[in-house]
Amino acid sequence: MSLLSYILLVPVITLGALLLVPASAVRTIRWLCALSGLVACALSLELFFAYDSATGSIQFEEIIPWVQRWHKLPRRRRWF
Repeated sequence: MSLLSYILLVPVITLGALLLVPASAVRTIRWLCALSGLVACALSLELFFAYDSATGSIQFEEIIPWVQRWHKLPRRRRWF
């Protein structure tokens, strides 16, 4: 998995962790959210500094086979 996937998965994993924390633990919830934000920000900064502006090509591309399969489906006709 690439860095883009990790940036997107951090909030999802945090959501799963927050569902396990009782609502009365406000301080724990705040710390989990703050930690999640810091991790996502650090990963985004790493991505920002890894960008090479000298190249004209696409960078950080992620090819996922099950997403590509959707593009091969036949198009529906539009009647209007």
